[in-house]
Amino acid sequence: MEPDAEAYRYIYHMGFGDCDPHGIAYTGALLNAALRALDRFMSDVTGGRGWFAMSAEMGMGMPFVHLEADFASPVRGGADLHFTIQVSRVGRTSVGLRTIGWQGDRRCFTVDSVSVITSREGEKQPLPDWLRAALQPHLRLHG
Repeated sequence: MEPDAEAYRYIYHMGFGDCDPHGIAYTGALLNAALRALDRFMSDVTGGRGWFAMSAEMGMGMPFVHLEADFASPVRGGADLHFTIQVSRVGRTSVGLRTIGWQGDRRCFTVDSVSVITSREGEKQPLPDWLRAALQPHLRLHG
């Protein structure tokens, strides 16, 4: 299976600290790398108004309310882990994201997540228009 040619892409190098003594990536390291990819995606598609800026400068957040991971193939250390990211849902107050980790043409794992938009006080908020406009071009429905 090949990565979606139109999806957003990010590359993370799986280093020594990401793996066990046999060179297989730790599950936690994979989820951390996926979060780094999502953080970069959010910053890139919003013109720098990603997760950190939302929290520190804009008084809003996107906490996860659902996170699901499926693993298909081991990730090897010492090599790049390629990510493709797609928006799977843009709702009134929530966003669904799909993050897929690849090595070569091998799909290694998929992380499906749902985040809600909140105020600094943790109150659910509607998606701002600028965020909706930034995410819509990356919307892909999955069967």
